[in-house]
Amino acid sequence: MKDFNKIIKDKLTNYQETPPQGVLDNIRNKYPKRSFVENINYNKYYIIAGFTTIIIAGFLIFNNISNSKNNTKISNEENIIVQNNNNTTNKISNPEIDNKKPNNNISKTNIINNYSESEPVNKTLQIEYIDYFTCKDTVICGTSLELTNISEFKNLIIPQELKTSTKDAKIIISSNETGKHTIYYCKEDNNKLIKDSLIIKFNVIKTPTIKIQDHKLCYGQELLINIYQNNNTTSFINNKTVKLDENLYKINELQSGNNKIQILFTDANNCTYTYTDEVYISSKPEYSIDITPTFCSHKNGSITIIPNNFDIYSTELNNTFSSTPGFFNNLPAGIYFIKTEYSQSCYVYDTLLVKDSLNISPYFRIDKDLIDKNKYSVRNYTKIDNYGYEQNPDIEFIWKINGENIVSKDNPEFTFNQQGEYVIELIASIDNNCIAQYSETIHVSGTNFRIPNIFTPNGDGIGDYFKIISENELRNFHIQIINKLGELVFESANINSCWDGKINGNDDASEGLYYYIIKGEDMFGKRIEQKGSLQLARN
Repeated sequence: MKDFNKIIKDKLTNYQETPPQGVLDNIRNKYPKRSFVENINYNKYYIIAGFTTIIIAGFLIFNNISNSKNNTKISNEENIIVQNNNNTTNKISNPEIDNKKPNNNISKTNIINNYSESEPVNKTLQIEYIDYFTCKDTVICGTSLELTNISEFKNLIIPQELKTSTKDAKIIISSNETGKHTIYYCKEDNNKLIKDSLIIKFNVIKTPTIKIQDHKLCYGQELLINIYQNNNTTSFINNKTVKLDENLYKINELQSGNNKIQILFTDANNCTYTYTDEVYISSKPEYSIDITPTFCSHKNGSITIIPNNFDIYSTELNNTFSSTPGFFNNLPAGIYFIKTEYSQSCYVYDTLLVKDSLNISPYFRIDKDLIDKNKYSVRNYTKIDNYGYEQNPDIEFIWKINGENIVSKDNPEFTFNQQGEYVIELIASIDNNCIAQYSETIHVSGTNFRIPNIFTPNGDGIGDYFKIISENELRNFHIQIINKLGELVFESANINSCWDGKINGNDDASEGLYYYIIKGEDMFGKRIEQKGSLQLARN
């Protein structure tokens, strides 16, 4: 569209004087108005001038507000990390705070005074920055910070997400979450706006779950500790530790008495948390044992536990508790297992031997003379406490034949002029207190048997087997041994076989009286049948 002024000029060329108003209105109504773009282009210089004026005015207003809010003094000194944890000591370092400039976009705040950052600032006020806060911009390893020498609490602006409490000239600021916060001090005084700020960054360490399995341990017992939900670096202070698996630790070399356990946890922000506890280790049990051996194979031995540094709670001998803790009597010789409780649920174990004092084991062997068939010599193998009887001069021997005292020699000889059965018995004694006996039966006849009437299958190598010896050759032989109930416990057709004291070769036969029945036939066809008794004793 052509310029509207030019159109009007062309239309009014023939008018020599000012045209009437009607002519002008008719021209305006006939021709269209300018477009939006043409209007902008036509008035562009006016528009640019207006926008420039608005920008300059806005900048001046914004600059004035920023000076009143954000020109807070920032210390150029070092930042301080304060290790704020009840279980740790303070730690100083120099980490960077992400942005030390006070935050202009403060969220809803807990304002303890009548001054608010949201209120317009009187442009006539002069801003003055002071050192109101005595500490520097601070990183807190923990949940709280105590500010000292603080007064005029009403002039503090504290973010609402922080918890506060006051006492005397102190204010305690705390937070349960990791984050950075800015605290402001603002005071209007004598046409001055007095300001200061403090940036606090809380690093809240996530403490793990710690479980000490037992706070009271026995001497030598290992201490086990479970640590769960731990993403921190873990180190034990003054303790030698072995990690058993992901969550289980073992502490070694603990001493008797109270032991202080300290565990240091460090997170990625170099903040630490120290766990402290105590465990008690009982003292090493010190004691002695007095054993009285049995006398003459009787049940007269005893065991006494004598503690030196503890009180006996209970004692157990071969799974039997003592009515008098630490003392057992009327014991036969043998091996015993003892369990002593020296502290609550703490035990010490021992294996003890009660010996048999003056244990007499009489035994002899009979040999038939090679020339005189009626003459027998006896060889004495008696032992005292597993030593030959010759080492004890106080021992005495009495030999009996069919119950009649014959001689008191150590190794006598006997002559039998008549056929028959003869029981040769040896009685050994010391001071008439310790007495033991052993006997064998011999048959003096055409077919002579040597048959012991007692044997001791106790494994000591003396008289452990019941064996029959024939002085003549036999064509047939058969022996049966039965108990008092008539039950068969041993049977053999071989004269060289012997009975070891077991029932049919299995379980040990009980002590007591047994009977034998011998049947056979000699080389001349003469039938042989002989019966008798024998005694089985294990001690």
